[in-house]
This record gives sequence, C-alpha cells and structure tokens, in this order.
Amino acid sequence: MQTSIPALLMIAFAAINAIFAINMESDAGHGGVEAELGEYAVHLYRTAAKYHMWHVLGLLSLGVLYDLWTDRWSRLMIGLGGLSFAAGIILFSGGMYLVPEGGSLTPVIIGAVIFFVGWGALIAATITRGLAMRA
Repeated sequence: MQTSIPALLMIAFAAINAIFAINMESDAGHGGVEAELGEYAVHLYRTAAKYHMWHVLGLLSLGVLYDLWTDRWSRLMIGLGGLSFAAGIILFSGGMYLVPEGGSLTPVIIGAVIFFVGWGALIAATITRGLAMRA
C-alpha cells in the first residue's frame, strides 16, 4: 500500500513538532526559562509543551488513519482534523511560548478553539466510519 501525500504531510509535521515540544519542555525543565523569564514562564512552557505533544500524537494518529479509512467523508474529516491540529499547535502552543515575552493571548484562545474543531472532526470521521461498516 502506498502512503498518500496528505498522510505523509501529517506524519512529518507531527514528527517535527514532537522535536519542538520535547525541546520546549526540556528548556522549561532545566532552568533556562526560569532564569531568563521567571517561574510563571516555566508553567506556561510546560502547559504549552503538554498540549503540543498531545496534539502531535493526535496528528500522528490522523496521518495513519487517513490511508486506512478510505471513504470520502472520513478522509475529508481526517484532513480537516489534521489541518486543525496543525493550526492549533502553531497558534495555541506557539502563542503560549510567546506569552512570557509579551505575546498576546488571542492566538492561544483561537488555537484552543481550533483544537476542538480537530477533535470534533475525528469524532465525525469515527462515527461515519462506524456507520459505513454497518451498512
């Protein structure tokens, strides 16, 4: 079975962002962030890294499911979920990494909403897939 371009993109984006999430958590855990930006920044970095990694795992799962669930609606919802997770990672986690340095909370809030869209798309794909299997 050949892997599709959308699946490869989701998996590659997830892998690259796993590196970033690990790096940001490492920065928070080894004192560099606290020394430079304070204890509140450490809390924000750790929270951002946690959500960053959870959504990396979600995106990785979607990349795998994209080629397994080949019906049109499931693929559409999985694609929407993948785009939502990617955008949410950038806006939510990226925004939280920037808040201690004077960044706005607006991208963080928008990113959080986009994360919910991604999870909703996965739910829709799963329900559709379940219904299709019963037909």
